[in-house]
Amino acid sequence: MRTFEFSLSRRSFLGSAAAILALQGGMARAQSKDRAMVIARPTDARTLDPAMDTSDIGRGVFKNIFDQLIDIKGDGSVDAGLAVSWTTNDDASEWEFVLREGVRFPDGSTLAAEDVLFSFERIMTSETSPMKTYTRLIKDVTSPGPMTVRFTLSEPFTPFLRQLSLVPIVPKYAYTDTTRDFAVEAIGSGPYRIVEWVRDDRMVFTANDDYWRGAPAIKDVILRPIPADTSRVAALLSGEVDVMPALPPSSLSQLEGNPDLDIQTIASNRIIYLASNVRHPLLSDIKLRQAIDLAINREAIVSRLLRGSGKAEGQLVAPSVFGYDPSIGPVQQDVDAAKALVADSSYDGSSIPLQYASNRFPFASEVAQAIAGFLNAIGIKVELQGMEYTAMFPLWANMELSALHLFSFGPTSMDASLVINSLFNTRPYFDSDEARRLNLAQLAQADETERQAIITQLWQLNRDEAGYLPLYNEYQSFGSRKSVAFTPRADEHVQFNELSWR
Repeated sequence: MRTFEFSLSRRSFLGSAAAILALQGGMARAQSKDRAMVIARPTDARTLDPAMDTSDIGRGVFKNIFDQLIDIKGDGSVDAGLAVSWTTNDDASEWEFVLREGVRFPDGSTLAAEDVLFSFERIMTSETSPMKTYTRLIKDVTSPGPMTVRFTLSEPFTPFLRQLSLVPIVPKYAYTDTTRDFAVEAIGSGPYRIVEWVRDDRMVFTANDDYWRGAPAIKDVILRPIPADTSRVAALLSGEVDVMPALPPSSLSQLEGNPDLDIQTIASNRIIYLASNVRHPLLSDIKLRQAIDLAINREAIVSRLLRGSGKAEGQLVAPSVFGYDPSIGPVQQDVDAAKALVADSSYDGSSIPLQYASNRFPFASEVAQAIAGFLNAIGIKVELQGMEYTAMFPLWANMELSALHLFSFGPTSMDASLVINSLFNTRPYFDSDEARRLNLAQLAQADETERQAIITQLWQLNRDEAGYLPLYNEYQSFGSRKSVAFTPRADEHVQFNELSWR
């Protein structure tokens, strides 16, 4: 039986202690490279148990602690992870993977097929894991040999490789220890190990020097949740933090001329959209949903509010994601047509709630206010209900958002299947039998051209029914100190082992 002792080497302990102290000195920090790299983000993680969180915030932490069978590179291409090779049958319903030799967990024991089986079975048998959405088609997972894993699916599933990039592999020996609380303790084979978590203040990581891809260049990393945009920008300017993803567009003119900073902007894989819960008595009316769609001036949101940090879109995936069809443009505002639809609908003049997370993406509150203004202009009353992302995500995941909600989706798998399955099958705020049929058809189609044609049909159905209303593809601006070598990724994640000091 393998045993595990959670302990730090002297170097790790001293490095982490120095990292914490480094938080206190702006300019002194900026001049030293023998310290922790500090990364700011708008909110903290909800849990460290990878089976219990599918949020992008959580995944951004997990990908630095755990490995997956398959990895997705920064450019969206598929890469080998803990699996070095794989085969599948003709209809993509059975897959077999050969595991990488010599991958070590913190106690020095090595990866084996039993760890992979346990990681998937732990999710598949759980009554509460939101990760079940990624394993729902797995009928059986077996081990033909100590370093081989076979998945049998209940139906053909061509994007299975990309789906596997979403499931972290945990060591069975540690996660069967009932004395541990994995909501606050994470044990994986990834490039970093977490050594301290003070909720809403900091996460402290130390490098895994035995990592199979090679020892990371940065020894210690601190994640600091700083909810207010202005406070994060001030921390970047002062040298208190080294890297800041998701710069607010309003700060770019101030930051771009700073000689101590690098500002990089890329199109993300994220679409901001407005959704209707069609079980709401008013939003079940297609005419009212179509009126809402036509009322919104997407170009104005992007050009005036976001100051060009985005692009108006008409589908639920970004151009960097498979499934995007460039022939489908954004819905154009038509106030007169929207007013006519409201008049012909069942709308009774009552206020409709619009829920949103105020700290998930730049200008979230302002975008929500703009939408409320557009709807008020056609005679629809809106009640804005803003909240923290950590409060909104479980409501969204459990389908507890009652009426309208403003949300975002950026598939880390870089494939439309994740978005489609989540929004039209697992969490169908817009409930459509035809959408479900098209979802199953695209999953079973091995030919990419034919699969794209089916996905395009689904986007058109969504447009006609005004189910989910795509607004814009978010452009992400990343700020970093000149001393940091950093290349942003379209999936917005910051991989610590891809960072280095200059």
